[in-house]
Amino acid sequence: MMRLWNEAFPRALVSGTVAALASGAVAAWCGHKQRGHAAGPINAVSHIAWGGSAEKQAKRDGRNTAVGFLLHHGASIFWALGFETAFGRRAERSVPEALLGGAATATTAYVVDYHVVPYRFVPGFEARLKDRSLFYVYAALALGLAATARWRAQKGRRFTTMR
Repeated sequence: MMRLWNEAFPRALVSGTVAALASGAVAAWCGHKQRGHAAGPINAVSHIAWGGSAEKQAKRDGRNTAVGFLLHHGASIFWALGFETAFGRRAERSVPEALLGGAATATTAYVVDYHVVPYRFVPGFEARLKDRSLFYVYAALALGLAATARWRAQKGRRFTTMR
């Protein structure tokens, strides 16, 4: 168990960061296109820390953006840990395996985020984004996880052939 943690957690820090940046960028782009406020969807996530409605937090700036992104980043690393544990090494072997693992992880994240946890822990993106945009945010999470696994595989091959 400790070996799994020692291998999966460092990989999850990287893949979770890439997934957080990808999904955060998509959320910001969709927020800008739909409401003219790129930080709104990330600000909405801060309702987890401050309480109240996600819509109320989405209208504020500054500290809500920082707190919202930190929470989003932490959640992405959490989901990346599941991805790395369940799919990490297999995802490095092929693009279909990486995409399947990323999609399974992102689907699980969506179901848990919007249908299992109490409202206080729902990300809050829905306060600023339409349903289709939520799909894009979670798809970006999946692609970020998959892309990191494939990058790791390519990096490993490059270093292996250099020896």
